[in-house]
Amino acid sequence: MTELTGHRGFTVEELAKGTRGGALEEWLAVRNAIDLWSMSPEGFALREAGELASLRLGARVESELVGVGQASTDAFQAAQHEAAIRIYVLPAHRRRGIGSALHERLAAFVREQAHATILSRVDAGDEASLAFAERRGLSVHGMQQLGTFDLAAVDLGQPPVLPDGVSVVALEERPDLHRAVFDLLVAAIPEVPSLADLAPPSFDTWQEMVREPSYRHDLSLVAIDDEGVAGHIEVTDDGDRRAFISMLAVAPRARRRGIARGLKVALAYRAATAGWRELVTLNDGTNERIRQLNESLGYRYLPESLFLTGPVEGG
Repeated sequence: MTELTGHRGFTVEELAKGTRGGALEEWLAVRNAIDLWSMSPEGFALREAGELASLRLGARVESELVGVGQASTDAFQAAQHEAAIRIYVLPAHRRRGIGSALHERLAAFVREQAHATILSRVDAGDEASLAFAERRGLSVHGMQQLGTFDLAAVDLGQPPVLPDGVSVVALEERPDLHRAVFDLLVAAIPEVPSLADLAPPSFDTWQEMVREPSYRHDLSLVAIDDEGVAGHIEVTDDGDRRAFISMLAVAPRARRRGIARGLKVALAYRAATAGWRELVTLNDGTNERIRQLNESLGYRYLPESLFLTGPVEGG
């Protein structure tokens, strides 16, 4: 990493885009010591490839990296003039100004990108981190929770059973359905509390998103009935053979027919058959129906996180 500035007792360094090897592993080790959801170098590279702009920093006390932070934006966030910021400081080194120094530089980067809003996340119950965020103008916008499903539990001898009159295809098999799938997703976005206040992406922006290296056209599935697209499950690669479910949508006319369950079961079967090891989903805290569905299928939930938003400090 390249040193940027010196502070009393620590220095701030930049992790250059494209960095791999020991420097990245050192940076990830600090992040993963604190974040509930660990990230591998492979997962990091996939996420970085989908970013339009990013800045990653580290804080070092003598020779030890003790804090890291990042600001990043992807195609969807850029369309909303938003950027995500996360900061991690090892507990033994907090209250020394490290988090503040990282945040100041990351917020300046976000302003340089002409974004007005910061997105962030802290673990529920971490009062100190929540207070740190609130002092910088962020407030709780909702609760989120990661759920995981071990694909070793899938019986490959039992193909998934779908609702009557419904077939499931991978999006890569039906590129002609892109517009219909996009229309379904746009209709579903207002129903997701954390997304309800946002303008839906344009079709061109969504096309940028599906062209990102992490997007899995083979695992993003479409449910079709005699009236057309009835449901869709969108999947990205989280690294280390973990597949991340970024969206599940069922057309209002097709609900209460078991399509959401059918899509999840079909995804698990396809992913397990292809050698993936785990499915991951992010559940909005108020969506109890999806939580109950996931738990009935065998998903296990991690502790809750608070989703935060606020204006860019000083902007």
